[in-house]
Amino acid sequence: FEETNLDRYNFNVIATCRHGGIAQVEPCKLHSSSYTVKGCETQVICSSPSNVRPEYFLQEYDLSRWSFNVRAHCNYGGVARVKTCKNHGDTYQLSGCAPAPPPPPASGQWTTL
Repeated sequence: FEETNLDRYNFNVIATCRHGGIAQVEPCKLHSSSYTVKGCETQVICSSPSNVRPEYFLQEYDLSRWSFNVRAHCNYGGVARVKTCKNHGDTYQLSGCAPAPPPPPASGQWTTL
């Protein structure tokens, strides 16, 4: 906050939001009451998925919503997509990768057609 004048008629307070949004500062309505700040959003930090399938290779750089930076690549084909979370603590979403191939049969279990 930068408070240059708190007089109601010459009110001048500059505010900047740290985590997104547009700060709106309104002067007080009654003598000796506080001015109000609206429009700023709280910090939202996404959680990593707990069970990442082997189809995905992930590189997490920043999990905060406003500067979210997670890179995903597909190990077995497809186009990896990463979608940020909407609420603090929610998991970001992964999609687009082809499933991993099934493991080869155990030795001696080959079948012939």
